[in-house]
Amino acid sequence: MKVKNIIASLTALMFVLAVSAMAAENIIEVNQVSVIHSEDMSEIHVLAKPELGFPDTTMHIDRAFLNILAAPQTDDTTFISIRVHPITTDWDVNNVGWDTPWQNPGGDIVETRYAEYMITLPELQDISIDITDLCSRWADGRIPYYGFLVTISESSLAQFTMERYGDSGPIATVSLKYRAPGIW
Repeated sequence: MKVKNIIASLTALMFVLAVSAMAAENIIEVNQVSVIHSEDMSEIHVLAKPELGFPDTTMHIDRAFLNILAAPQTDDTTFISIRVHPITTDWDVNNVGWDTPWQNPGGDIVETRYAEYMITLPELQDISIDITDLCSRWADGRIPYYGFLVTISESSLAQFTMERYGDSGPIATVSLKYRAPGIW
């Protein structure tokens, strides 16, 4: 009886390992962003449109993260909220502003769908924002992919900078792990 249980456990473990090996993972570099701001500089948005390259609309997104090397500064212990919103209007990195090409100042986004990350420590840190849900919606077509818009919480005390990974590295990366349909 013990031998059967051990064989069954080993078979299940081998199946899980085989399925995990069939998943693909891509690391997409974000080398160009656009920074737009309101006229009075009270709001600043960072826009990016990296080529995520979803192979088809039937793929299953296991996980996806936007990785940023961030340096938040604040005068107190205020939480800094970073939100990643899907953009709903096509735009050109060379021709974008607070009012251009948007219908809404600051960018056309899906306000009810976003990923969020809270920072509490005012120091340089590598943060990973879980964008799995957004990538799943982009991949299967529920939301058209025109890139994403990053907002920082409104606080007169908070400042935020993004730094490159290394001297000439990317501004950010998107790590995307997915698998073909039917592979669980």
